[in-house]
Amino acid sequence: MTKFSAKQKEILEIAKKKGFVTFENLNSVFSSPISRKSNIERFLALGIFIEADGKFKVDTKKLKEIQDE
Repeated sequence: MTKFSAKQKEILEIAKKKGFVTFENLNSVFSSPISRKSNIERFLALGIFIEADGKFKVDTKKLKEIQDE
């Protein structure tokens, strides 16, 4: 099972509600540019986020699979 920090869970909740997150959402949760970049890369590598049109769309099916592992 993949574990997420409290801030990562906060971003994932925003993503599930809206279907996507923006850089503004990420900026509001992660204050450090390094942590923003590393979290974006992690979510993309896990297949949870798909970058499109300046947003990160959430793959809810993939997120559920990862959380259920």
